[in-house]
Amino acid sequence: MEPLHIVTNPLGARDGYLKSFSDGPKRDKGQLFFEIDLPDNPGAEDALSEKIWRALHDTYYNCTSDDDFLCFEESLKKGNEVIEKEMAKRADGSLGRVHSIVVLIAEGSLHFSQTGMASVYLVRGGVINPISIPEESDDMIHFSDVLSGELADLDTVVVTSRPLTLPPEKLHDVFVNDDKMIQSELKTLSKGSEVEGIVSFFRFQESPAVLAEEMNELPQESDLDNTLAESEGGTIETQAEEEAAGSKLSSQKSLKSLAKHLNKDKIDAAKKAMQGVFSGIGSKFGGILKQPSRLKEVNRRYILLILILLVFGFGMIILFQSGFRQETQQAELYEGMLSQVRNNISIAEQRFLIGQKSDATEFLNKANGNLLEIKTAGFFLDDVAKMENEISLYRDNFDAIIRANEPNVLADLSAKGSADGLGFIHTEDDKNVVFEPSRVFETFLDKVQDPQSVDALDGDDLMIAGWELEDFKALPFITQKGQLVEYRMRDGSFELMNTLDTTWKKGVDIKTFHGEYVYLLDTANNTIWKYRRLRTNYSKPSPWTTDGDLSDAVSMAIDGDVYVLTRKGEIVRYSRGEVDDFKINDQPTVPLSNPSKIFTFAEALNIYVLDSENKRVVVYSKGTGSVGRYEKQILFEQFDANSIRDIFVDKDEQKLTILTEDKLYITDL
Repeated sequence: MEPLHIVTNPLGARDGYLKSFSDGPKRDKGQLFFEIDLPDNPGAEDALSEKIWRALHDTYYNCTSDDDFLCFEESLKKGNEVIEKEMAKRADGSLGRVHSIVVLIAEGSLHFSQTGMASVYLVRGGVINPISIPEESDDMIHFSDVLSGELADLDTVVVTSRPLTLPPEKLHDVFVNDDKMIQSELKTLSKGSEVEGIVSFFRFQESPAVLAEEMNELPQESDLDNTLAESEGGTIETQAEEEAAGSKLSSQKSLKSLAKHLNKDKIDAAKKAMQGVFSGIGSKFGGILKQPSRLKEVNRRYILLILILLVFGFGMIILFQSGFRQETQQAELYEGMLSQVRNNISIAEQRFLIGQKSDATEFLNKANGNLLEIKTAGFFLDDVAKMENEISLYRDNFDAIIRANEPNVLADLSAKGSADGLGFIHTEDDKNVVFEPSRVFETFLDKVQDPQSVDALDGDDLMIAGWELEDFKALPFITQKGQLVEYRMRDGSFELMNTLDTTWKKGVDIKTFHGEYVYLLDTANNTIWKYRRLRTNYSKPSPWTTDGDLSDAVSMAIDGDVYVLTRKGEIVRYSRGEVDDFKINDQPTVPLSNPSKIFTFAEALNIYVLDSENKRVVVYSKGTGSVGRYEKQILFEQFDANSIRDIFVDKDEQKLTILTEDKLYITDL
C-alpha cells in the first residue's frame, strides 16, 4: 500500500492549539493519522499532543498481531492512559475540551475513533455524508467506540476536529473540487468563522494492480478480449489515463451486457437473407454487363423490384445500426444507474451506523427502485440479483429479522380430520387447547385428542376468543352473540355460564388474571369490563376502564397493566384503569398491517404482536418506565399472508409457538 497524501488545514489557530501527525504504512501495517484541537489551552500543549501521538503510534506499529483492528484498539487504550496521567498532573484535574481523532487506513479499510466534537465525513459518488457518531457533549475526552468500513475507489475522507455546520449544498460545493481549490475554499470560510479547527482530507485510490485484477474478472469474449488486453498492457500512471481506463472499462461492460440482448441466430439469418438478395442482384447485373445488348430485354418491373430490394436492404442496415446504437446508449445509462445503486447502498450503511435508520431505509428504497427499473429493462441481471440480495441482507440487519424457515411441527390437527383453528390456549399444565368456532382440540406435546364439539350453544352461535381460569381448571370462551361458555378440562364438557345480572357484555377479546378475574374488551361501548368467577356463576360486571379510545381495538394482554392493540398497530397501556404515557421508540421498516393478537405476561420482558398479514411476529421490549422499543421480528416467509392465527411465548421467552389453520409450530426466538 502506497502512503495516502493527507492534506491538513489548521483553521482558526488563534482560538486554541492545533496539531496533526501522520506515519506509515510500514512494518506490514497501515497508515496512522492523528489530529488534536485544544481550544482551552491547558498548557504544555506540545508535550501533551506528542505523548498521546507516541502512545498511539508506538503501540500500533509494535503490535505483533496480524489483526489491524485489534492493534488499533490497543493503541487507543494506551492513548487513553496518557490522557488520564496528564489529567492527574493538572491542579484542577482537567485538560479542558479535547477535540481529537485517530484514523487508520489499512488494506482498503477505514477505522477511526474520536473525542469531543471531532467528526468524519465521506464523499462518495459526489455526495458527502457524516459517518461518525456525534458525542453527546464536547467534554468527552477519551477514545471509546471504533467505527470501521470499507473504502471504495476514489472515495474522499474528510476528518475535522470540529463539526462542519455548513448546509449540505455548500459542503458539496467545497469538497467536489481539486485539492488546491478545497484548501482555498476552506481558508475563505475560516475567515468568516464558518469553519474552525483542523480540516484534513485524503482521496483513497485503488492501486493499478487492483484495477487490473478487476478488469481480469470481466468475461473474455471475441473482439472485446483484444480491447481488454490492450488496457492491461501497462500501468496507468496519469490521472487522464486512469479516467480513460475507467471509461473503457465502462464501455466494455456495456457492450458485454448488450451482447447478451442480441439474438445471434436472427442476426445470422438476416445476414444470409441480405447476402442472397445482393448475390441475386449481382448475378443479374453481371450478366447484363457481359452482354450490354440484353439491357433492352430487362423488364422494367424487374428493375423496379431490384431498386425496392436495394432500398429495403440499406434501410435494414440503417435500422440495425440505429437499434444497436440505441441499445448501447441504454446499456451505458443503466450502468450509470447501477453505480448510483451501489452509492445509495453505501450511504444507507453509513446512515444506519450513526443511528439514522429512517434515512438509511429511504436510501435502500431508492436503490431497490433503480434495480427494479434495470431488471425490467433486462440489463446487468447478474449484478441486479447480487444487489437485491445485498439490500435484503441490509434490511434484515436494520430490522433484526430472524427468518424461521423451518419451524418444527408441534401438533398436527389434520390427523383428526379437517381443522380450522381460530386460536389456542396454553394451559397451566402445559397443554395446548386449540379452538375452532364450535370445537376444541386438546393437545399435549405432539399428541392430539379427538375434537370436542360445543353442545351448549345455539346452533348458529360461535366461539370467538378464550383464555384459562387456572383456579377453576376451566377455559371461558366468549361468543359471537354475547354469551360465555366454559370448557371444563376435568371432563371435557361445556357449560353455558350466567352472571348475577343474567346478561353478558359483548366483547372482541377475553383475558383472565389472578386465576379468578375475567376482563372483557368491549369496543362497542368503549369499555373493558371486569368480572369475578364465583362458585357457580360470575359476578355482575364493573367497568375497569372507559378511558381512551377502544373503538379500533382488536386484542389485549395483561401483566398487571393492560396492553391494548389497535387495528392500526398502536399499543396503548392502561395502568389502574387509566391510559398512561407509554410509548414505543423505533418501529420496523415495514409498519404493522392489521395486526390481530398481542401477547405478554407478568414476568415477560417483551411484548409480542402477531402481524399475520406480513407473516411475522414483532417483538417490542417493555423497557423501563414509560418507554419501550422495537427489538426484532420473527418472519415466516413459507406461510401465506394471514395464515397464522395465534401465538404463545414460553415463560423463559426462548420459544415461540404459532397456530395455523390445522397445525401448531414451535421455533426459537
